[in-house]
Amino acid sequence: MQLLAIGTIRRSRGARIPGSRRTPVWRRQRAQGEAASRLAPWQERRAKELLLAHLEGQISLADVARACGLSRGYFLKAFHQTTGLPPYRWLVSQRIERAKEYLRDAQTPFSAISQACGFADQSHFTRTLRGSRA
Repeated sequence: MQLLAIGTIRRSRGARIPGSRRTPVWRRQRAQGEAASRLAPWQERRAKELLLAHLEGQISLADVARACGLSRGYFLKAFHQTTGLPPYRWLVSQRIERAKEYLRDAQTPFSAISQACGFADQSHFTRTLRGSRA
């Protein structure tokens, strides 16, 4: 009888018992290791389209988040949960992929490739390219 009374007192004071009906869904999801926030498929497509269209980096994350109908903070977290990379790292990997396409044409100079792919200069491009191979 005392155990029942203690459980009743704990519940009446607002303490949550893990796995009980009163535990919010988001808390159960996080406890089980499920992703709490992900982009909808249309939001993921829209964000990737905008980032690829502005590969040189001339768009802010706030603008991309606004196009997806989200706040900047929520967008950052949801993008990372959806793609496995934060937006900047995803963008850099896309820049590297585009640069590799340009490098297949041996006559294009490194400086032109670095500018076309949105790198600050040739040395930034070279450092990033070396780092991607590791």
